[in-house]
Amino acid sequence: MKETLSVRQTALLCSIMIFTSKLLILPSLFFHENKYGGFLCVVVVFIIELSILYFFIKLKEKYNNISLYDLLSSYLPKLIVKIIFIALLIFFSMKLLYILQENYHFLKVKLYSGRTTVTYLFCVIPVINALAYKGLKAYGRSLEIFYYIILIGLLFCALSWFSSLTSFGFNLYVNNGITGFFNGLYKFSFWFCDFLFFIMIIDKIKIENDYGKKIMRISIFSVMLYLLILFSFYYIYQSTSFFHAGAKMDILHFSSKIGFVGKLDLFAFGTGMFLLYFQGGIYLYCAKECYNKVLNLKNDTQAIIFINVIILLLFYFVFQNMDNSIFYFKEYLSHLAFVLGYGLPLLLLYRYLFNKETSKKSSPYNKKIYDNINVK
Repeated sequence: MKETLSVRQTALLCSIMIFTSKLLILPSLFFHENKYGGFLCVVVVFIIELSILYFFIKLKEKYNNISLYDLLSSYLPKLIVKIIFIALLIFFSMKLLYILQENYHFLKVKLYSGRTTVTYLFCVIPVINALAYKGLKAYGRSLEIFYYIILIGLLFCALSWFSSLTSFGFNLYVNNGITGFFNGLYKFSFWFCDFLFFIMIIDKIKIENDYGKKIMRISIFSVMLYLLILFSFYYIYQSTSFFHAGAKMDILHFSSKIGFVGKLDLFAFGTGMFLLYFQGGIYLYCAKECYNKVLNLKNDTQAIIFINVIILLLFYFVFQNMDNSIFYFKEYLSHLAFVLGYGLPLLLLYRYLFNKETSKKSSPYNKKIYDNINVK
């Protein structure tokens, strides 16, 4: 029971993962790569991401209560499965490292310029570790409590600038052409592929009637909210969009009537911190699961300590410079994210389409659920 998520909790988790590492520097990076065409890049990526999420939902229906490790082990050599999980361990660890670094840079520039790195880490690391260590059930309940605070904060950031609406512009014809479009799709893969968390916890999700519709509805809503934030950012700042490193905050600051009244800009900070906690928690949890599978362990404490040590060392000695970090994650980690984010679903799609070792049974939720009878 410690390691289960309800359908509602899973849907909320999918929702917040839509916004992972996409609210601050990414809009500027896309604009720099393809100007206003960056908006279309994001739309296309999200269509692909939602399609992958839908496939994962169908995979859950077919292989109910089967873990990713057991599913891959049923038709791939053990060595290949171990390599995949090592790659996933690196991916989730680097995702956690990136959101730590990005939020650190954002907070240091915008609010806490006089604070030390240790102060920042002391405020963040214990919460992320607690969420990962306590298990999915405690994580899910915590997310249910804070989700609507996050949602209200995001809506406020996205819509407050309308109070100062005048005449702006948004011209999708101003772009860097097809080359910039495909470069945007590939170079920023690392900032996406977040639904890989779903396949990592697929055996720990409770299933019920129409669970897929519930997850997809809130995920599509979250995508539309993110696209509204992106549209607002480009619409306001136009050709200077590449210059802004905190899209969420900069949209809020644009409003002369709301943005600076009574420090309401703290909505952006508070929302960002809650997102950091929950997104970091699930990344650490998934990295911990990968670590245990690679070494055939069941010691969560050892896994979490090891991952923390590696991440903190990299953060402290390598990744405090934002420009260097962006270059590293764009030029190197994007390859890993692209292969895992789109290659692993293809591997699983092969199994889904051509597996002949399944038996059908009636579901208590009036739909057909499939259990693999030879998986192990």
